[in-house]
Amino acid sequence: MENKEMLFNPEQLISKKILLWDLDGTAFSAANKLHDAVTEIGFREIYGVEARKNDVVTDGMTDKQLIIEVLKLHGLTKEQVEARFIEMINVMNENFLRQIKPGDYIPLPGVKELATAIRAQGTPNGILTGNPEIIAWEKLRVAGIKDLFDFGAFGDSTDKRVELVTEAKRKIDTKFGINYPMTNFVILGDTPKDIACARDAGIPVVAVSSGRYTFEQLKQEKPDLLVPSLTETAKILKFIS
Repeated sequence: MENKEMLFNPEQLISKKILLWDLDGTAFSAANKLHDAVTEIGFREIYGVEARKNDVVTDGMTDKQLIIEVLKLHGLTKEQVEARFIEMINVMNENFLRQIKPGDYIPLPGVKELATAIRAQGTPNGILTGNPEIIAWEKLRVAGIKDLFDFGAFGDSTDKRVELVTEAKRKIDTKFGINYPMTNFVILGDTPKDIACARDAGIPVVAVSSGRYTFEQLKQEKPDLLVPSLTETAKILKFIS
């Protein structure tokens, strides 16, 4: 088994820019609806509510924020949601792991090549996603790219996406025994909310129009770098070098 820690020199990591990848719409298509389905199972089983995940605009939300906001529409308070939130995530995880199958998640063009090239330069790939941790890693496993990612910050830990950047710093500091400069992170995502998250955190952002937003729509948000797909490997590597 690969020892990921041995691939990277902790002293050199301090000066490297590290990508924090969004997943749905960035690493693979967001078209698969299994995640939506297991969320709605959780609404019924844990909160006794017939609710749809898409009752709110979900782009850029963490799952914790999404669950709170949907259930508020059905009369629950944030405190009531949080009281059973761990049970909710457990139901989602169990159903997702039971129902997911090969082919459900396929990497978008350029993803494997970019992630591989980054690690070949001695730099880890991070994850910054609204997905719960277990679901995120399982999507990556089924997509065949789990081993290309080294740490992450996940959407079952907070209802504020910007706090995931601080969580990513905590994860990399713990994993490699360093004090990584948070301003060296670069967010990679496909929505205006990814760009807003980077701005709120005071870090750069690479936007890719591989999701539901067009190149022109993302251009209006003024990301630091905008590419039509992750096949633009050389351009992205140059930006983070």
